[in-house]
Amino acid sequence: MEIKGDVVIFKDSYLIYIKSLSAIVLADLHLGYEGVAAKNGVFLPKLNLKYIIEQIENVVREVSKEGNIKRIIVVGDIKNEFDEVDDSEIDELYSFVNYVRNEILNENVEIILIKGNHDNYVDAFAKELRLKVYRQEFLMMNYLFFHGEEMPSEELMRNADFLIMAHEHPAIVLYSETGSKIKVKCFLYGKLDKEILVLPAICYYASGTEINLLPKEELLSPFLRKIDIDEMVAISVEGEVLVFPKIKYLRY
Repeated sequence: MEIKGDVVIFKDSYLIYIKSLSAIVLADLHLGYEGVAAKNGVFLPKLNLKYIIEQIENVVREVSKEGNIKRIIVVGDIKNEFDEVDDSEIDELYSFVNYVRNEILNENVEIILIKGNHDNYVDAFAKELRLKVYRQEFLMMNYLFFHGEEMPSEELMRNADFLIMAHEHPAIVLYSETGSKIKVKCFLYGKLDKEILVLPAICYYASGTEINLLPKEELLSPFLRKIDIDEMVAISVEGEVLVFPKIKYLRY
């Protein structure tokens, strides 16, 4: 599926490709998730990094048929801990960067991180890993990328016409006629004052915020609490790309 002929959404992949930027864009990786959980007494199989890598590889195969990839943009929360850094996070950060450069793409691929609220201390490793790190937001051409735990700057908003954010981990809940419930990760897309795309968490263990069940005032992002999220549509990618009606029609 393409948005404006430039932003491509793929089935079974919680990331996008922007043709004009030659960029893969993803968010909320939460690298080191299992290691941090184990430290807190919860033992999980190590699936997250492999899950993320597989999605990138699949999209690279698709994109290579038509275009090229010059950069990867991470819209926040590349690691998992809030106020410290765990060894497992840094191990997986190095593994992620090295695998992308040496096995999937090439040494010259630009990796850009817009820091999220989980990304304390990443700066200390940025030089060695050759990451470009931006504190909260990053404008490239007409696209403004920001994680979403804070409002983007008004100046950059004026210079952009397409906003891409993360942080909320959007998902929708659907019910069958018998009352059974399914929760599906989704993208959120809308044309409001600007075009807006909210990325789902690519992290295997992040099930998401139930956008169509929660009242607006309980959303995590101040930006989403400010806009009319009911006028946005949900786009799921499990098995195939499906565009659902506006959120207001999915509320129960």
